[in-house]
Amino acid sequence: MTIEAAVINQFLNKQHIRFLGTLEGRLTFQCGLNHLGDGNFFISISTSSLASVQKEVGENFHFEFSEDLNPLGVDIPEVPEIVIEQDEHLKAIFESLTLGKQRNIIHQISRIKHIGKQINILGKIGNLKYNFTFK
Repeated sequence: MTIEAAVINQFLNKQHIRFLGTLEGRLTFQCGLNHLGDGNFFISISTSSLASVQKEVGENFHFEFSEDLNPLGVDIPEVPEIVIEQDEHLKAIFESLTLGKQRNIIHQISRIKHIGKQINILGKIGNLKYNFTFK
């Protein structure tokens, strides 16, 4: 979905903003801008998101977006969030990363279902050794 630069320039943070997009008034998700290369932008919408509101690629749809007040633009799973908050060394390293790198780490961790493995990935970021074994 293409968004003109003039629309984005109305926001305080311009291109460095994260959004909450709502598709057909029913499906809300976190998203960010991608550059088209001509000064304008686009937001990627997955085919599964379109399907969940009974739309297909190429069809017209209603899309609204607003600024995401979460500066990271993603929700951190509960256990990794607690680990980051409780480990000052890890927190300092995590917060020193760009928001994009933080988001990337959170996306990677979110794909892992086993909590111990999520924590071990966080440990690798801070060169820490958490002692979890897996069966």
